[in-house]
Amino acid sequence: MHILLFHMYYLRAGDSGNTRFNDFCRLWLEQDPDLRITVFTGSVNHYTGELHSELGEAACFEHPDLSAGEHAGRVRVVHVRQPGTYGKGFAGKAWSQVQWSRNCQRLLRDWPEKPDVIVATSPPLWAAEPLLPAKRRWGIPAVVEERDLWPESIVQLGLAPAWHPAVRYLAWLERRLVRGADHFVGVVRTSVNSIVERGLKPREQCSMFTNGIWLPRFDDVDPGARERIRAELGIASGQVVCMYIGQMGRFQRVMDIVDIADRLRHREDIEFLVMADGPEREEIVAEAGRRNLPRLRFLPLVPADEVPAWLSVADIGIGLLNSTGNINWNSTTSGVIPGKMYDYAGARLPVVFNAHGLPRDMIEQEAGGGIFASTVEQFDDFCAAITRLADDPQLRTEMGMRNYEGMAVKYNKQRMADGYLALLRDLVSRGRS
Repeated sequence: MHILLFHMYYLRAGDSGNTRFNDFCRLWLEQDPDLRITVFTGSVNHYTGELHSELGEAACFEHPDLSAGEHAGRVRVVHVRQPGTYGKGFAGKAWSQVQWSRNCQRLLRDWPEKPDVIVATSPPLWAAEPLLPAKRRWGIPAVVEERDLWPESIVQLGLAPAWHPAVRYLAWLERRLVRGADHFVGVVRTSVNSIVERGLKPREQCSMFTNGIWLPRFDDVDPGARERIRAELGIASGQVVCMYIGQMGRFQRVMDIVDIADRLRHREDIEFLVMADGPEREEIVAEAGRRNLPRLRFLPLVPADEVPAWLSVADIGIGLLNSTGNINWNSTTSGVIPGKMYDYAGARLPVVFNAHGLPRDMIEQEAGGGIFASTVEQFDDFCAAITRLADDPQLRTEMGMRNYEGMAVKYNKQRMADGYLALLRDLVSRGRS
């Protein structure tokens, strides 16, 4: 079987970010010795906005997928040209993404290899648009995966009203992609429910494969990593470390951690570490500097493979999302689970988080691995949850283990990859027959 994958953010070895499809592809290749994969991906580092230097003036360049290890020869990674406006605000980023999609479609016109099945994943939605001409050209089954319900998210976050032309365009594109594909995949149950309830796909043509984690990456962390890294950072063994990892943008409320550290500055036993990057980093770091918060530190991002070792330093995970009560992110058809939540669970950390709806259902109520409090309506409660865990090592251990078993083990990537590959094989088999 030959899979054609459209994924703008497929990581190169050593990159930071979500390893979802890097891990899936490696696991699929290990399971099927006859499998081949072609990946159309971007030519920009989505954290820094910098173009990959190998591109030059070419329309694309190929780069070996070192993350696939011994199976790298069966993965063809094609980095497709996109403008260097990616890191220049919302409009520049959108322009770069749209042009990437169009350039993929141009390459497809003369692409020599016919695949057996197509997978296209967002974000953004138009990154999945090459699925449609590829399906028309070869007449093969196609899967569209939506990792963010962009039209709904934009409205729910208050970034634009539902009548805004950009929102209406994205809603039209979502309908076109979901109806044009043979199968829909969501990463949370809310997205599947939303697609079904809006009549875009019948439930039997929808599946859910969560982000999750690759358990061995966390279970095999060097036992000495915690003390070694703490020593490098000058953190005493008795200090309680609260850690935030991820992005610093409009979809997160990372400025809240400055307020939290300020409120808890009297607790000399609590340290805050932020390992994140994004468009708001400079502003947040500057504000922390103005307030002179000695126990709030900002660290550079590390490659995805090093994240488990760094999380071993922490005692509490911090989950921040721009999700307030008026947004109405419920547990039925709205809301997301940030990928960092699975990382915290893999590191056996209890988590204090502010996301309503689905995260609260999954982490606090179903897994029992965290404490919810809004940083808008319940800021004092959020700080109190941190101090409660800081003062009770046994509770931290028990809640962290529940988080591991209820989130990391339940939604591990091996299980997700197996189900995903079975779906693709079934679509190919039914397409051939």
